[in-house]
Parts: sequence; C-alpha cells; structure tokens
Amino acid sequence: MTRRHIHDSWITKEQDMSTAHDILSTYYEDPEDEVDLEAVRVIQEGSILIERADWIIELEDTMEAKYGADYGELISARVMTLLMAQGEAIH
Repeated sequence: MTRRHIHDSWITKEQDMSTAHDILSTYYEDPEDEVDLEAVRVIQEGSILIERADWIIELEDTMEAKYGADYGELISARVMTLLMAQGEAIH
C-alpha cells in the first residue's frame, strides 16, 4: 500500500482529529494559549535539551497504540499536518 493510497483511504480522519483535539484540550484549557511544539529544558549549567512537546508525544503514543507503529506514525503525521497547515484551530 503506497503512502498516497493510505492518505486517500484515511477513513478515520474525523475520529483521529477529534482524538487530537481531546489530547490538546488536556494540555491547553484556554483557547488563547499558544500551543507549544517543543519543550526546552535546561538540564545542566549551559546545557539545553529541546524535546517534542508532551502533547505531541501523547498524540503519537495514542495513534501507535491504536494503529500499530508504522500506521500510527503516519496518522500522527497526517493529524499534525492538518492542525498546522490548513489553518485549523489547534485546540
């Protein structure tokens, strides 16, 4: 199955987007809050660690648990693309 075919047959799109919004709402209660894509942590004097935001990790873990590693990763990427590229409110 090609990536294009998977995209064309994304029959759970609405459900997956709803799941993403549910996850986001647990991290961002106020719709005016800016949504973080990365978390920056100072781990030692002068050291900075940049990680994906916790909500992104939860989204990826949720989709991988639901669909398996490969397809879950693809669905997570599709959800993120829709959230960011199509002007949809991210929460």
